[in-house]
Parts: sequence; structure tokens; C-alpha cells
Amino acid sequence: MADAETKKAAVPKAELRPGPEREREGEGEVLPPPSARVGPLRWLRENLFSPWYNALLTLLALWFLYAVGKGVVSWALTEADWAVIPPNLKLLLVGFYPEGELWRVWTVLYVLLGL
Repeated sequence: MADAETKKAAVPKAELRPGPEREREGEGEVLPPPSARVGPLRWLRENLFSPWYNALLTLLALWFLYAVGKGVVSWALTEADWAVIPPNLKLLLVGFYPEGELWRVWTVLYVLLGL
């Protein structure tokens, strides 16, 4: 009896765990590995259009993004006054940060861009 317990303890834990190629308890078949590649249409169908309410929410979100995007693009190309941007570019980028300390802002920006 002690020999059986010793042999059981000597078996590495990796051999005790069922792997994908081994039979699972209660099932009498070996399961194949999951598919590694899923096409974009299948992904869209499974994640965005699977039940009817997901399809409805997806279509509503696309309509909303189109409506908002159309208005923003129209405003940006026809009505926006872009002449005020170049003279105020420094103000838009760093606000009222002190002139003598701007090197800190630019150093951090260059470090982040370098990552």
C-alpha cells in the first residue's frame, strides 16, 4: 500500500492534468484543438450580429457614428475658422505653462514619441 502511494506521488503533476489530446472525464471522445484562424466575416457574425438585439445595436451605433461624423466633417471643411490655429498653436499645446520650463514638456513629449 505504501508503494502505491509512493508511485502516485512520484508521477509529475503535468502527467496528471488532461491535455487537449487526452480524453476528458465523462466524455468518450478526444476533442480537436480549436480553430486558430477566424475570418473577419465570421468574427463580425459571431460578435456583432449573433442575436437579433446585437444586430440592432450594431446598426444603431453605425447610424449614429455616420450622422455625427457627417456633421463634423461638413463643419470642418466648410464652416470652421482654421486661421486662428497657427497663431495660438503654442497655447493649444501647452496652455499657460511658464516659458522657462517648457523644456520639460518637450522632453516628455519626445520621450513618449520615442517609445
